[in-house]
Amino acid sequence: MITFDIDELTDFRKITKDIDKKFQKDSKKLINSAGMAFKQIAKGEYMSKTGKKTGLLRKSLTKAKAYKWHGRWQVRVKNKAPHAHLLEYGHRMVDWHTGKVSQKTPYVKGRFPMDAAAAAFAEPFNKMCEDFIDEFIENLGEGKE
Repeated sequence: MITFDIDELTDFRKITKDIDKKFQKDSKKLINSAGMAFKQIAKGEYMSKTGKKTGLLRKSLTKAKAYKWHGRWQVRVKNKAPHAHLLEYGHRMVDWHTGKVSQKTPYVKGRFPMDAAAAAFAEPFNKMCEDFIDEFIENLGEGKE
């Protein structure tokens, strides 16, 4: 008769649950810090794309709380200024006195500052993720919680 001792297996299940709990908590911190970093890059893109000194578009950038969607952590960075979409996607130039489209410049092209910020943030985000994984694995080896 063969007997198996599964005490180590039950300990392994407990360890994996602890790791999963810690990973979820640390992942939320990573996503929050990534959202703040993206917000700063987006502010710089708005400044370079507009060249304006008022800063209403930059001041209107907001980062929401991190949340889980279909099992993945996400964070939203958006511009809550009422005219942000005009700069982002472009618009028709309408004379507000007559309501007619301007003859000089009938359409103003979009400048897409958020797309430029997303492209600029890809490399720093990959670095943040690599550092996060390295630190997480290092802390697991030391037995920290």
